[in-house]
Amino acid sequence: MIKAGIALIAFTGQVKVRNTPGHHIKVIEKMAEILDDNSIALIGNVMRKKRNLDLYSGGEYISKKEADEYCSFAGKIIDDVSRIVTGDM
Repeated sequence: MIKAGIALIAFTGQVKVRNTPGHHIKVIEKMAEILDDNSIALIGNVMRKKRNLDLYSGGEYISKKEADEYCSFAGKIIDDVSRIVTGDM
């Protein structure tokens, strides 16, 4: 989903994404703004925080149901971005 956000931001020419601490937060926020969908910011940040806890703090439990919901959510966002970038709206 982050990569889709970077592609969307680049496509719209809004800002240049730099690989700096906290850039994932800014990508999520900007993607939510461009797509006019606040759930991207809310759910995306929950997903990002859980990923960080898992990678850097020794683990975070994510149930299969929760993982399925996150995958479905991310898939929808990626499809939306793909349609915009390819002009298949």
